[in-house]
Amino acid sequence: MRECSRKIKGSARRAMQMLIRRSARAARGRNRILFSAVFFGVVSLAVISGIFAGRIQAEQIRAIRQAGTAASTCLEGGNASQYERIRKLSYIHEAGRRRTVGNAKCPDKAGSVCQICALDLTAWKELTEPAYTDIEGQYPSGAQEIMLPVRALKELGISSPKPEMEISLEVEVGLFQKEQETFTLSGWYTDYTAASGTAAQGYISLEKLEDWGGSLDEDVDILILQKDSLSGRQAEEQLYRDVEMASDSQRFTGGNTASYNAVRRLAGGYGAALLAGVVILAGVFFLICNVMQISMAGDVRQMGLLHIVGMTDAQLKAFYMGQLRRPILGGALAGAGLSLLVLLTWLSGILGEKYLKDWGGAGRWMFFRPEFLAVPAVFTILTAVLAAASVILRTFRLSALEASAYTGADPGRQRENKRKRKQKSRSPRRELVFMAWQNVLRHRGRFFLTVLSLFLGMEAALCSIMMARGADYTHAIEKKPDFVVAGRSGYPAEETEGQQGTDLESDPFVTGKTTLMLLYDNDYDEFSPVSSAVKEEILSLDGVEGSSVYLAEGGYLSPSFSPKALEPLNDSGDTVEELEEEYGPSGLPVEVMIGADHCTVQILSQEEIRELADFAGKQDPGLDMESLADGTGVLLLHDHILSPAKEEQARESVGEPVRFSALWSKEEREKRLEADPEELEKMGELPGLTSEAFTLCGYMDTQAEGFPDFPRSWHGESMLYFVISEEGFEKLPTEKKTLLMELDARDGKEADVQKGIEQITAAENRRRDEAGEAGLLLIIADDLMEEARSYIMVSNLVFGIIAAVLIFAGLLNYFNVCVTGMLSRKMEFDMMEKIGMTRRQQKGLILAEGAIYLLVTAALLLIVGSAVLAAVGAYMGGRISYFTFSWPVWQAAGMAAALAVICLGVPEVMYRQVRLKNTEYSFQ
Repeated sequence: MRECSRKIKGSARRAMQMLIRRSARAARGRNRILFSAVFFGVVSLAVISGIFAGRIQAEQIRAIRQAGTAASTCLEGGNASQYERIRKLSYIHEAGRRRTVGNAKCPDKAGSVCQICALDLTAWKELTEPAYTDIEGQYPSGAQEIMLPVRALKELGISSPKPEMEISLEVEVGLFQKEQETFTLSGWYTDYTAASGTAAQGYISLEKLEDWGGSLDEDVDILILQKDSLSGRQAEEQLYRDVEMASDSQRFTGGNTASYNAVRRLAGGYGAALLAGVVILAGVFFLICNVMQISMAGDVRQMGLLHIVGMTDAQLKAFYMGQLRRPILGGALAGAGLSLLVLLTWLSGILGEKYLKDWGGAGRWMFFRPEFLAVPAVFTILTAVLAAASVILRTFRLSALEASAYTGADPGRQRENKRKRKQKSRSPRRELVFMAWQNVLRHRGRFFLTVLSLFLGMEAALCSIMMARGADYTHAIEKKPDFVVAGRSGYPAEETEGQQGTDLESDPFVTGKTTLMLLYDNDYDEFSPVSSAVKEEILSLDGVEGSSVYLAEGGYLSPSFSPKALEPLNDSGDTVEELEEEYGPSGLPVEVMIGADHCTVQILSQEEIRELADFAGKQDPGLDMESLADGTGVLLLHDHILSPAKEEQARESVGEPVRFSALWSKEEREKRLEADPEELEKMGELPGLTSEAFTLCGYMDTQAEGFPDFPRSWHGESMLYFVISEEGFEKLPTEKKTLLMELDARDGKEADVQKGIEQITAAENRRRDEAGEAGLLLIIADDLMEEARSYIMVSNLVFGIIAAVLIFAGLLNYFNVCVTGMLSRKMEFDMMEKIGMTRRQQKGLILAEGAIYLLVTAALLLIVGSAVLAAVGAYMGGRISYFTFSWPVWQAAGMAAALAVICLGVPEVMYRQVRLKNTEYSFQ
């Protein structure tokens, strides 16, 4: 019977410590490998998790600063009860309130300086402050205090702001009230929303808001940050179910959180990121377990002999764990130290200085967190302890005699196989291969774990490489045309409009302006954003690829809806009939409601209409796509502006009539603008400028998943945008204009074409500037590439490092298996040599064993790995619009070559070391 509870005391303890030291010295080969396995396990997990989390955090910071807020969803026109309800929802992380007062102007200068808002504490601290850097001072608390961005201060001529300095502003409070105020500056900050064309935001205190008759209880924007596990659309759907709307027109505008988008761009989503983490953890687990499992037979035999001479189970456990304590803890501490150095220096530098250099740097954000070291170290130590525990448990389950003769194989199965196997004559070479196969199968668990570890490591590395190449922003730019020429947005024109920076998934032609603002001083029928002369000049340039030219054509008109067709756009609280009864068909509220009586009508080809029809069949079968195709109907595109109640009204509006009136001619416009009211009454309406009735085919949400996006001119929430067929447009009372043109240059001609287009657009802009017209906008793909160069470099570097670590982990695993296996087989080689096997044959045997590992792993990569790569590529393609799948052929070939060198070369080297050195190892 085993004796389990005897404790080690006195001289026995000293004897045990001496035995542990000598055993550790004898097993130094295995312990060195265990040290390296634990060391690399901690380093690989810490570095990969640190890089992965750091890249996500950097992407999150960039997105928050670009948006100007950490909030992802907004409820417009919210009240106090809705705010309290939203705050209590379990899937809402933060919620704050913002009240927009109006625009602020410098009394002696034209143009807006910034927009004035008031925030509650949560809206400022949790949702707005993270979007700014270089914050000086504090949020306003006094009635006359104000906080402004640096760019607004520069507009006021202030380059060196100081606390408490006086700022004079004229503030538009609502539509008809203006206030002349002298504020004191409570603080300032740097914002980054100019790149997206968003107005600068200035902040006043809640006390000042109340002085102007406002409050945060009614008619506020409720800023919402949902939990990262929810997409914007999911959060929006749940909020509509859980929060009662004050009116049919009140709506949530949902978006993904910055973290959600960052994870989606890096790994496709949280599910895929979790799966990748499990695979990496499994690779490290197998790495450490294999080292312990290979030496298990020798360790069990050794402890069996010690039990025969009188050791108890407790003493055996203390003996075995005592000799493993130093390599396990030493490897974990060394790995944590190196990881700490890498994460604190290199990672923070590359992400803060390179990735975020155009977005204010890292600032107060830290890319290192203690859990990056704690979790990998604890996981690796626990894995090593569990692997050691399996050896101890195996010893405890066997008797002392069974343990002392343990080989790790299953003798009964071997004898059964021998009885079934027919004897066949084999050549010496085939016999070696057969023996190698038997040696491999003798330890099926070891073989399975090693092959699985190799496969997971190399497959994870290939997936990482494929994702890095596929998600490279270069593909986003390559999918865009070389050149885009369009009309520049009208007054007030923003220099940054039409630019994308590093966010190449965004549409450069989204704007918050109305069509009237877009056509400021150009709202006459003859105006074409890209004139015929400019279009012909560009198309005639030598080097333009004619087959790639895309022209977005159409015109600007004034729409006339039936009341039912207009109702989805009505957010006044009264019906359209009530508004028309009170104000008349052309009353101010109706004009404001429909986008100031102007709209864009774009012509679509029949192929584009078929794509829209296929999309409508899946999303909203009630749309009348047949009328759009035959030229009798128009489809209204909107940028997700309808609440569920308004969407239902939009479905009911299908089939309603819509008419279009041409804008005045330039001559008529100037004449009427200069006329007095009596003269206008005498002029009356112009005859023959209104089209026949078109069928409204419905409202289509362009932000719905799967929308077949095609090039569009300026569009946004505040603009009416119709599409029509070529046949339908011919029935409109206007001539076709070019709204936008896209084109590519032939290979080698890019520079010449760019120079020609730049000269043409520059000359046209000079002419238009003199005529008081809006100029041309030119977007060049090479410029976008230059803007995104540092972003692309860091992104590829992050993926490359992760792939390199994964590759090294897989190959190191087999290296450790080879080394440990060779050290544990010294007695076996001695015995084979005594029965007549030459050293050359022994070398052939171990080479054959290595070849089996190589071939099985290669087969798995070719068959299973290819299917996994294709599945991951398809998944990423559905998550990232610009993702481009390609097989990592050369990388796979390089890994296979490295694996062949290790599988065939390492056993050879280790065999020489084992046979040449007269060293005793404790594995026997």
